Amino acid sequence: MNEEAAPNAAATALEEAERLIKAGDYASARAMCEKLIEKFPADADALAALGRIAMLQYRWPDAIRLFDQALCARTDPVTLANLGNCYWKTGELDQAEYCLRGALALEPGFNIARTGIATLHHACGRFAEALAELDAVLQETPADHQAQTRRGCTLARLERYDEAQAAFSKAVADARSEEHTSELQSRLHLVCRLLLEKK
Repeated sequence: MNEEAAPNAAATALEEAERLIKAGDYASARAMCEKLIEKFPADADALAALGRIAMLQYRWPDAIRLFDQALCARTDPVTLANLGNCYWKTGELDQAEYCLRGALALEPGFNIARTGIATLHHACGRFAEALAELDAVLQETPADHQAQTRRGCTLARLERYDEAQAAFSKAVADARSEEHTSELQSRLHLVCRLLLEKK
């Protein structure tokens, strides 16, 4: 394979790996990315894809290692935010916040990182700070049902139950425009019912 064809082949393989990830075929996607890494050990995209597969399989230490390797090859906000979310899952909150704030510094409008920071605030009991971050996200992307769901959780912890119920209802409505949301809708409807009983 000549030097010009190699990057094209790698890009094609990554596109196929992404398709497999979306289809839930993590084993095949992982095998494809690992073959790429054998040929191109510093391929940041392949390393990041392997990290995301590890996240989807709840293999947090593997995901952290892979994202670290990807960031050594190329620093980008998405990989940094994913690394932060992995640290949050393993309870390393300081590291998580460092990564998420780093991602936000690289791309100030990166709402995934801002939502992650809000999640950390919530986990630490800083509910007002969490709400402020989520309100900022929803001001820019009003149909973000994940941010709206987290906002509902935070409002419930603040015992603002009417607002929490409205947030969950909005999240359900926004989620309807996306695929594979029936389980999310069922869970949010259940939360709304529980909030009504609590009032």
